[in-house]
Amino acid sequence: MCVIAILSAFLWVQHDDARAKKEDAARRPAAQERRATGAERACGPNAEPVWVDSTTVQCLRRVDSATVAGTTL
Repeated sequence: MCVIAILSAFLWVQHDDARAKKEDAARRPAAQERRATGAERACGPNAEPVWVDSTTVQCLRRVDSATVAGTTL
């Protein structure tokens, strides 16, 4: 009887872990989209956001190829 109770508890915990992983995976794309949108908003229209680490974004200015050293490609 005790073995059945332990086995049931183990299976129940595994089920909760699987459900939590599915919910976390469902939230991840939305969080990444919010992060990307926030970085674009912080950098402005003429800059490209580049993530330095998980909490720091660096804004790199976009340069038109025609304005680089007066050359055109």
